[in-house]
Amino acid sequence: MSNPIKVLLQRALRRHVEENELKPCPFCGEQPNCFQVRDDRYVEGEMNWVVECKDMGCIFRRSSPDRSLERLIAGWNKRTGFWWLD
Repeated sequence: MSNPIKVLLQRALRRHVEENELKPCPFCGEQPNCFQVRDDRYVEGEMNWVVECKDMGCIFRRSSPDRSLERLIAGWNKRTGFWWLD
């Protein structure tokens, strides 16, 4: 049986990503995944958001972790496919 809190959080994340219109990867055209990862770089056990391209061979496959989902989506959507302009 699924954890009800986890199910609610996943639904809220899906709705949030849809509302903020996460754009496809400009390098390969795949629709990305958005999820949380444990990131111990600054605070042990901290959870940060990541956007990752579904294409495992994509040149710029994964974003840097970020605490703010809004900031992460905005940064992902600004990528142009021309790395020297990003």
